[in-house]
Amino acid sequence: MAPNWIQPTPHTAVHGHYTISWPDRGFSGKARHGFFDFVFYVNQKTFQME
Repeated sequence: MAPNWIQPTPHTAVHGHYTISWPDRGFSGKARHGFFDFVFYVNQKTFQME
């Protein structure tokens, strides 16, 4: 089960995009990223939070 801040978009099945919301992490609103961009973003945030 994906964390509640990851909301699959209607096009997820086709394009593999997610709508990502980080209201408390300085992320500007919501944005769509490809899978690898998503992984990179999460990894980047994880390292910044340490």
